[in-house]
Amino acid sequence: MDRANCPVAGDNKKAHGEFLAAYQQFSQRFVSEGYSDVLASELLKVAQNWLIKHICGIDIRLKHCGPH
Repeated sequence: MDRANCPVAGDNKKAHGEFLAAYQQFSQRFVSEGYSDVLASELLKVAQNWLIKHICGIDIRLKHCGPH
């Protein structure tokens, strides 16, 4: 993306960084709190929202950055 000067490269990196941070927070919570249906449900919502937002919002714009 950087080599192709993709205009959404920064947004993509930021989104992945934010998702990684959220995952690390959930991982720490699972270690400290243990499993719960509530925590698993929260993680599922975060993952679903991120995937939908990321794929439909950012990834769809990446198709213009690849080789043609």
